[in-house]
Amino acid sequence: MNCRHCRQPLRLPLIDLGSAPPSNAYLDERTLHIPERWFPLRVLVCEVCWLAQTEDFAQADQLFAADYAYFSSFSTTWLQHAETYVAAMIERFSLNAASHVVEVAANDGYLLQYVKAGGIPCLGIEPTASTAAAAWEKGISIVADFFGVRLARKLAEQGRQADLAIANNVLAHVPDINDFVAGFALLLKPMGVATFEFPHLLRLVADNQFDTIYHEHFSYLSLTAITRIFQRNGLAVFDVEELPTHGGSLRVFAQRQDIGAHVPSIRVAELLADEAAAGVSTSGYYAGFQDRADQVKNDLLIFLIEAKRAGRKVAAYGAAAKGNTLLNYAGVRPDLLPWVMDRNPAKQGKFLPGSLAFPSWPKPVCMKKTGCGTDFALESEGRGYGATELYSGMWWTVRYGHSPFENLAVKFGEYFMSEVVERVDRLEESIQEFVLNVGIEFNKLYNSQMRTEAELRVFKDEMKEFKDEMKEFKDEMKEFKDEMKEFKDEMKEFKDEMKEFKNEMGGFKDEVSDFKTNHAKPIGR
Repeated sequence: MNCRHCRQPLRLPLIDLGSAPPSNAYLDERTLHIPERWFPLRVLVCEVCWLAQTEDFAQADQLFAADYAYFSSFSTTWLQHAETYVAAMIERFSLNAASHVVEVAANDGYLLQYVKAGGIPCLGIEPTASTAAAAWEKGISIVADFFGVRLARKLAEQGRQADLAIANNVLAHVPDINDFVAGFALLLKPMGVATFEFPHLLRLVADNQFDTIYHEHFSYLSLTAITRIFQRNGLAVFDVEELPTHGGSLRVFAQRQDIGAHVPSIRVAELLADEAAAGVSTSGYYAGFQDRADQVKNDLLIFLIEAKRAGRKVAAYGAAAKGNTLLNYAGVRPDLLPWVMDRNPAKQGKFLPGSLAFPSWPKPVCMKKTGCGTDFALESEGRGYGATELYSGMWWTVRYGHSPFENLAVKFGEYFMSEVVERVDRLEESIQEFVLNVGIEFNKLYNSQMRTEAELRVFKDEMKEFKDEMKEFKDEMKEFKDEMKEFKDEMKEFKDEMKEFKNEMGGFKDEVSDFKTNHAKPIGR
């Protein structure tokens, strides 16, 4: 395989996580018994431009299907992050009602809703029908397409260039990174700015965050690699910020290379120096990452097996793609982890890809809706437990965070389990029934609505096209009727001429008859 950016051969391995299905390809009752598509999950590093990247196996249309299940708005912390970002960008770049903001990978409108609320015209680009439908519900205009040079050129020709172009957590998701970045050089107005957010490779390696590796992430990015990729494709980095999101991310500010209106910040040179000092541009930096990931995998399996032998019930909180990476890498199946709780309706009532653990309603919601466990909930709140701990009151919970084993619920210990095991046994059957009867039905209704909304928009577009064709047809019919009227008038005139001709012929015949009578002589015998 050759590098996606510079096309040089790839030989340096970072990690091999075996094989797994796409991490957001959740299953339902219909697809549960259909064989899943599994792809190898290996990451290599280019020793020329230092772009870390997955091997080519899965295509984008296999990863971002119409029923894509990741909805950004179900994360309250991510909504807060988006709202803070929008406020900062409006102030920094003096955005107003005369500006135009475009977000690539707008998802369900989680961010552009704040741009719209600020009275700033905006446009979202989102290829997945399920999330695009949710954005339309918020009143946000969406172009349902994949972004690249083709679409950017089309938007520019339509006069829809951007003062601010946003690409949060999508740069790592594109297979053709050169085409994607070059599209922003076309999308931006001369003084426009593009911002990109993505997990920082430096943090991934330093903190053993192998859970951020899955098929949807084609690239794992450092500022060193990004600077080179941008320069080749018409953009220039002028600022960078380090963020705590997703275990440590970068926010990169870029402008058109041919304009260069913004003065580069010292932070760019400082972070490039930090990466160089860490060894990002050396082969040795990536050695040992596989061994550290293997250790986490082994520790998780030991914990789950020991918990099962001790009669504990284990569930996970949050049916995230990161968790799917860990579970499939470790080979965890429903015998060790039968339940995963998630507040996202698009995931409730479904099954995790590969591991087949069953995501349901969050337990606090179940308690409120069924009245079960109310005494324990109050008791837990009195002890100062947070949402995850309250949740753990009925299940022995593994809370999987940004870094493997970061938030494992082992800390609650045997004392905590002894208080709740009796309630678990009593409530398990009723809560499972509630999840199946309510959670699944809600999920079906939600997905049905999303599909209906998407189909309705397609139908509306087809109807508009049909109406335009009918108008054109009516115009043609009117023109035809006018021609027919003109033809009828000509025919009438022709008939009158024919009648006059017949009269003349009648007179001619009379003259011939008279002539024959008066002048013809009999022929002698």
